[in-house]
Amino acid sequence: MAERETSRAVDDAAAAWAGRIDRGPLSTADNAELETWLSGDPRRLGALARAQALYDGSDAARALGPQFDPAPFKAKSAVRPSRRNLIGWGGGAVAAGLVAGVGALGVSSYGSRAYASQRGEVRLIPLEDGSAITLNTDSKIRVRQRRVELVRGEALFEVAKGEQPFVVSADALSVMATTAAFVVKAIAGEPVSVVVREGRISVTDRRGRLQLGANQQMDASPKQTQVETVAPAALVRRLAWREGKIAFEGETMAQAAREFARYSDMRLIIEDPTLAQEPVSGLFAANDPVSFARSASQAFGARLDIEGRTVRLGRRPT
Repeated sequence: MAERETSRAVDDAAAAWAGRIDRGPLSTADNAELETWLSGDPRRLGALARAQALYDGSDAARALGPQFDPAPFKAKSAVRPSRRNLIGWGGGAVAAGLVAGVGALGVSSYGSRAYASQRGEVRLIPLEDGSAITLNTDSKIRVRQRRVELVRGEALFEVAKGEQPFVVSADALSVMATTAAFVVKAIAGEPVSVVVREGRISVTDRRGRLQLGANQQMDASPKQTQVETVAPAALVRRLAWREGKIAFEGETMAQAAREFARYSDMRLIIEDPTLAQEPVSGLFAANDPVSFARSASQAFGARLDIEGRTVRLGRRPT
């Protein structure tokens, strides 16, 4: 049996690939070789993403020219920022001067661009390679060429064929595609979810790497990874948010209330525990929890109270 490749060997090979990608578009043969290398070990995609992140950082140093000496600047910081902190600077005060210098396009010091949607907003972002990203409510991404980080929220990725793989990362999960359409959802407190509308993708999480095809969904949490087939009709409901709708098919009232909270500042509170577990189905306007509450009140004979920005549903007195 062949010996398992060491982590150092994986990192060295990933660095070599990152260098080849950084120098220019890969040929068809190179892309095929890269896919073969990635498929040989589930650790390789993550190692490649880390290596490419280092190349992103080196772009900033190259842009300052060969005479730049970083030493005088190191003493100004008592604590060296972590990689996580560096990534987060793009939209903060540290990068404010850079953002203003490029017309407030959200370009960070590493050449990436940040895009975000407000609560209740659906935003379409066309990319230069012909791909398109649609952000659901309250979502944020960072984009550098064909590499995207989903910082939070949910996004539909429609990937055009390119000379380099299209990579999306979210938490500890990475998705690689050549040409495909898929949704990635990363909501705090929930498993990271990937569902494929068309094409094929490679997904890597803490437990390894697998392939997903059209109408397949993967949910990854620290404890487990689950893959299931999604019916075409269910996939249509899953994407109803692109039209400003929420589709329920058997979810509980409590789940529906949490979903509406993603789209509206109105608070929907289900006061009765039994009512909170009642199933609900239908298509509703995402930014109108009041209409949903009125429908639920009639369907379940529930008490409805509206006070300012708060909507309460409870059992009627018997």
